[in-house]
Amino acid sequence: MNRILFGKNEFCGPSVLSAICGISTDEAAAVLSSITGRNKVAGIYIRELKSAFNQLGYNCVDVLLPRGTSLFASLFTLHGKDGQYIFTIPGHFIAIELNGNHKYICDNHTKEPINVGASARLSMRVQHVFKVVKR
Repeated sequence: MNRILFGKNEFCGPSVLSAICGISTDEAAAVLSSITGRNKVAGIYIRELKSAFNQLGYNCVDVLLPRGTSLFASLFTLHGKDGQYIFTIPGHFIAIELNGNHKYICDNHTKEPINVGASARLSMRVQHVFKVVKR
């Protein structure tokens, strides 16, 4: 996972695209804008984010987790399933990388990957998870 390359757009959707794809948030916003038809990219839907990843050469695979679990419990469930994931928590997207016993989180607040143990988001309820895999 990469450090987020901020441009003018600092919203969470373009930020997770930046963290995983290594592009700027403005480039990510342009891709999202081409998908949504909206000039301003602020709030986006999961399907729009998945379409952007697909356009950038990534496959997205939904991960089924028990409903209403915390980020911490979700990470425990995914232990041993290395890769890059997008987690949706209420009103927000975050990027997660699992690599053996190492777990990193990145969003427009952290600005760069940090150890998930240092995150204040561990108790938040996860709404949706999908794995992002480079083609």
